[in-house]
Amino acid sequence: MPRGWNALPAEMNLSIMELLSLDDVKAFSVVSRMCRQLAMSTLFKSVSLDGYEAVETFISRFPPACRIYIRSLLVSMRPQEEAQQYDCAGTQTDLLVTLLSTCTMIQSLTLYVLGSLQKHIVPPFARLIHLTSLSIGNVAPEQLMPLSERSIVSIAASVPHLQRLTLDGVTRSLVHAPELLAAYPFVPLVVGDEDVESHPVLGSDLSLPSLLRIPTLQRLQLSETHLGDPLWGTTPSSPHLEVLDLGACAHVTPEFNMVCTERIINNLARSSPIRELFINTPLQDEKFRDSFSTPLQSLGHIHLMPHLPVDCVVETLFALSGSPVHTISVECYEEDAVEMCYALEDFLTMRLQQPDTPFYQQLKVMNLHFVAFDPSFPMSNHNEDLGRVRRLCDVMGLAGDMPSLTAEPSGAGRAVENRVVRKPWWSNGQDTTIQGATW
Repeated sequence: MPRGWNALPAEMNLSIMELLSLDDVKAFSVVSRMCRQLAMSTLFKSVSLDGYEAVETFISRFPPACRIYIRSLLVSMRPQEEAQQYDCAGTQTDLLVTLLSTCTMIQSLTLYVLGSLQKHIVPPFARLIHLTSLSIGNVAPEQLMPLSERSIVSIAASVPHLQRLTLDGVTRSLVHAPELLAAYPFVPLVVGDEDVESHPVLGSDLSLPSLLRIPTLQRLQLSETHLGDPLWGTTPSSPHLEVLDLGACAHVTPEFNMVCTERIINNLARSSPIRELFINTPLQDEKFRDSFSTPLQSLGHIHLMPHLPVDCVVETLFALSGSPVHTISVECYEEDAVEMCYALEDFLTMRLQQPDTPFYQQLKVMNLHFVAFDPSFPMSNHNEDLGRVRRLCDVMGLAGDMPSLTAEPSGAGRAVENRVVRKPWWSNGQDTTIQGATW
């Protein structure tokens, strides 16, 4: 009777493999052919391809038999030299089609692309039946190489079981926004994308609001994208959509961003139980303040993002006081730390002085995090300010996470909860990374 490693069931072998470090898995993979076969699922579980050249290298070096083990894939099409971006943009679709056509088991996909993708990119997405999380961001200058809303909506709607969608830097199409042509303020538009084929369900209506019609969608995040399409206010949404993250558009005024955000929230709340809301622009709609009239009857977690002006924090929180919020998470830049502490102190004091009103009576958690861009920032100067906020939270019985300030290297990109962050052309070199290792 066989004994030892070879006698164990394959499921147990794979469970042991998951406990090993990447270096140990690599060493294990060269022991025998069977060991290599077992190691494949771990070695290729998560793949990151940083740069156009890295994608080419990966396709030529690793055959399709290796790619079926990929579960999480990140692809950046940035070329090594900025001058090469136009040449790479013309062929990026063919490379992605080749790659995605053989990565049929992926569950999470992040793409940083150079402007719009050609229409033959859509069919491979329809075959990704295991894909539930999709992120697409444009890393090219929008004015020169825009990313068409029509192609993006067609891609997202073609994924059979899409649950989480993150989009960054999507550009409106002239087909759906003719009123923006030659209008002030200037908003970039995509022309020539009429050839994107109609979707079997959405038809030719491939505007951004049609994303709401994806029946399996649970989380939607949009950043650096114009949200002025009136259809955002009438398009029926997925009944499963619970997490909403709407960023501000730099091409329009803060007031316009606020109107767009409030319109989308009011529409979604009719059919979607929004439980988690990321806020990048102030909110003032008085309907949100009344626990009976607020459309956000299920809202339990509010995220205040760094781009939200500090002087609008109290007003925005008060505007949402009609919802059964149990957690507030605040993220701000370090240079706004003092002002943010004062704002939160004002909010907590206001709530403390109104114990008999339904003003966040279900609030249990207050989180505060600082995003640092300067490692030399004097962290110790904020102990007193943070102390006041902590003491108020203690008095009110609020739990929460308020760690010490932590700095990132200046200019470094970051990703928080799968949020897309654009990478500059001058950032790190092109690497092919598989499960944390460079190949």
